[in-house]
Amino acid sequence: MFLPVEEQVRRAGAERGKAVAATGGGKPATEAHRGRTGGGHPGVEGGGRKKVVSPQARREAVLVMQVEVELSQRRACGLIELYRATCRYQKRRSEGPPLRVRLRELAEERRRFGYRRLQVLLERERLAGEPQAGVPAVCGGEAVAAA
Repeated sequence: MFLPVEEQVRRAGAERGKAVAATGGGKPATEAHRGRTGGGHPGVEGGGRKKVVSPQARREAVLVMQVEVELSQRRACGLIELYRATCRYQKRRSEGPPLRVRLRELAEERRRFGYRRLQVLLERERLAGEPQAGVPAVCGGEAVAAA
């Protein structure tokens, strides 16, 4: 038994399904195109480039700005929000590739060893290959002092 007010509110339930179908299956209005020519992100021109996040990528961007746009290093670093000291940083690796290769080999052999124990092993190998100070090295039957 329905009250007359309830019938006016429900309207037999058929019109509710039509309203959902008319809006495109419930697609949110925020996904609409907003009337612009390009459908991409509004703040990116081109849209396909990666972000410049790492210090190395920022250094390269500063260099590009200095060469192509002819900006000073100070102004280019300010635009990219990079400290000038970070821009001027240069890597200094004194160890050669053979040392790194040997370190990785030792790490593979002894997975549980940390970097400190691996460093001790490398130092022992290095010292085992060199003649010790104060102990004469034998060359062709003659004792020659180690240099």
